[in-house]
Order: sequence, then structure tokens, then C-alpha cells
Amino acid sequence: MKTLPIFTSSLKMFLRDKHAWMWGLFIPLFIMTIFGLMDFNQLGSIRIGVVDLAQNELSEQIAGALEEASVLKVQQGDEPILREKIEKGDIDLLLYLPQDLSVAEPMQTGQPTELKLLFNQGQFEQTGTGILIVNQILTQFSLQAAQGSTLFALNQEPVDSRNFSYMDFMIPGIVGMMIMQLGIIGVAMIVVKYREQDILKRLRVTPMNPLLFLVSQVFTRLFLLMAQAGLIILLGKLFFDLHLYGNLFYIFVTALLGSLVFLSLGFAISGVAKSINTAMSMAQLIQMPMMFLSGIFFSREAFPSWLQKITDYLPLTYLAEALRKTMIEHATLYDVRTQLIALTLWVVGGLFLAVKLFRWE
Repeated sequence: MKTLPIFTSSLKMFLRDKHAWMWGLFIPLFIMTIFGLMDFNQLGSIRIGVVDLAQNELSEQIAGALEEASVLKVQQGDEPILREKIEKGDIDLLLYLPQDLSVAEPMQTGQPTELKLLFNQGQFEQTGTGILIVNQILTQFSLQAAQGSTLFALNQEPVDSRNFSYMDFMIPGIVGMMIMQLGIIGVAMIVVKYREQDILKRLRVTPMNPLLFLVSQVFTRLFLLMAQAGLIILLGKLFFDLHLYGNLFYIFVTALLGSLVFLSLGFAISGVAKSINTAMSMAQLIQMPMMFLSGIFFSREAFPSWLQKITDYLPLTYLAEALRKTMIEHATLYDVRTQLIALTLWVVGGLFLAVKLFRWE
């Protein structure tokens, strides 16, 4: 019975620590919700592009039959766009439905119509299964329409695609996540700590310009962020076979702009937070959703469409996408101009909040 009062007092102390119990409950629930929303069956699907040059009833039926196959994820579009996708490894197969696609002609001539099928030779296990499924669907059409005659023949052509590994996908995202965490927490925690210790108050009455102190903090964090980002990229190249095709200057500019976004958000948080615990809670409240919703560890394509539209506007989404394109897809700054413009707008908004909310004491 002597343990009951101790247990009761310990429980009260824990419940009074809102930071501890909130995150102990929030983080598991948040992770469970995010993974519950994801469609992991889609992650294992075979991606096939369809170029419909016939635009007739038969081509629509074939495309519809491909879409009904649960393991296939079908994308229809123009040839140049889909050709670029298979060369980049974004799709596994590319099927061309020719203009002369019909049932009557092969039945009259006895010669099957050739359908060109490009396949990613670097993903042969996956594309091999896809080829079998496409063949089976075409055979079913032949059985229904021609009672066993072969109407279609696949002309298979390999494509030497750039096959990126999971680490190629993840490392740019990890760089973006590191920039976010150090940018927000690094600034928010140190500024709140200095305010609690009255360091900012004393600095304000010294001959030193207080603004100079804040600028020096920004440059210090930028230097550390760039150094750590470079270290992660180097380690990824040395130990994880990162396919680093991009221009280092473009990567640097992208990372620098992303750093400014999260540094400004860190200053904004520091202006609102009254204690280090509050600053940490606010920082985690901002960071945690972006870590799981911005496509750091897995593709956002697994999310429902409504959630994808929301996550399109997160600053970490823009940063991760821009870093991936500049690091492994050899993109220029012009190629990622949409992401850079969006990050610039986030910098402006973050600085506005930081100026409005910042206080010295």
C-alpha cells in the first residue's frame, strides 16, 4: 500500500508534463494514421504506359482491360512524355497501340498486328511479369474475337533506363529532412534559451547592434547546414552507391534556399514559444507531418489523391523534389523553377512571421 501514494504522485507529475504525454500519444497515432492511409499494394504494382495511336473502340477496350488488371498501374499519354518516363525508370513498360489496330485485317491476312512494347531491361523480374500479363490480355482478345487465331504479336524492345535504387530516392529526402530539423530546432531552441537566460535582453542594451547578432546566428546555421548536407551526400556516394549526376552548384543553391525557409520558421517559432519545452513541441508539430507526408521515405503516389494535393504545398515537399531532380536527374535550376519559386514564397512568408513574432524578452 505504501507504493500507491508514490504511484499516484508519479502519475500526476506525468500528466502535468503536457509535452511528454502529448507526444507519447500523438506520435503513435500520427504514424498509424499515415500508414493506414497509404496503399502499399500500389507500391508493388507494375507501371505501364500506353500510347494510343488508334483512338478507336478496340484500342479503348485493350487499354481498359490493362487497367482492370490489379497488378498493373496504367498511364495513358503522349509518346514523348511516356518515352521520357521509361528512359528515366519512372515506368516499367511502354505499349504502343498502332493506328491500323483492328480485328478484321489480321483475320483476313492471317498475319498478326505487331504491337511495340518497350521494357526496362534493368528491372527484368518486374517487366517480365508485366510482359506475361500483357500477352495474356491480348490472347484473351484473340480468343473472343477470332476463336483462337493470333491477332496480335508483341515486338519487345529493351530500353536502357536509369534505374535508381531506393537509396537514390531516399538520400535527397534525408538531406531535406536534416535541413528542416536543424533549421527549425537549431534556431528555435537557441533563441528561446537565450531569452530564458536574459542573454537577448542584455545584448539589446550593449553597444553591439542586436540585429548583427541575429544575422551572425543565421550565417552560422547556414554554414553548418551546408556542411552537414555535403557530408550526407558524400557518405551516400561512398557507402550507398548514390547516383550523383547533378551539378554541385545547383544542389548548393537548392539546399541554401531550403535552409532559409526553415531558419525563418525557426525564428517565427522562437517568437511565440515561452519555454524550451514549448518550442520543442511546436517544432515537432510542424516537422512530424512533413517528415511523413513530403515523400521522404516513400513515394507520395501511395497516398489518396486528396492527400497528395495537400502535401503538394508543403515546403519539405518542394525541397525534397528539387533536391532529387538536381542530384540524380541532372536537372538545372530552370528545370526546378517551380519548386524554387515556391520555396522563395515560403522564405518571404517565414521572414514576415519571424519579424512580426520575434521578441527580445
